[in-house]
Amino acid sequence: MPTLSSNYRKLRLISIGIPLLAIVLFVIDLAFIFYTSPFDLYGTLATFFLPPIGFICAGFVLSKSYSFKDVACMVLNVLTFFMFPMYWLLGTYFYGP
Repeated sequence: MPTLSSNYRKLRLISIGIPLLAIVLFVIDLAFIFYTSPFDLYGTLATFFLPPIGFICAGFVLSKSYSFKDVACMVLNVLTFFMFPMYWLLGTYFYGP
């Protein structure tokens, strides 16, 4: 298997870090930020805008390395993208409308 250049390693780190950042922002938004704060919904918006960037970076790296890590990064980005709708759906199922 060929080794990756440093640019692809950086893209891999970006594709790992972006969904983790979105998850942290989402949890902070749910747990610590209230409706009167000007930072309300920043974590929610992060789950919709950041994971596509990570998905694209993981796709570039996957086209060069075909590694399981890159497939896992793509799955993590997709799950992070759908995290807020899953939160809505599961909250509705568990607690009712």
